[in-house]
Amino acid sequence: MAASLGILALGAAASVLLSGALALPLAVTASLCVTAQLFVLPGLAVYRSSGSVAALVFSLVGIAFGVLSLLALFGVLGSD
Repeated sequence: MAASLGILALGAAASVLLSGALALPLAVTASLCVTAQLFVLPGLAVYRSSGSVAALVFSLVGIAFGVLSLLALFGVLGSD
């Protein structure tokens, strides 16, 4: 727990020292990791173990969600 807090504090300090230059790379990484861990990997695991088409659809919807998240992050879906 102490090591995790130390790593988080170090990353926050580096971001402040770099004037927020790490914001975009960290946001992209978070978007990809959350999409993979919440949608894609569980859906593929269930699909592989049971062959459920619903699990495969769940993974595909997760991929679409991740793509939309990245498009919004990069401003492609922003209102003009």
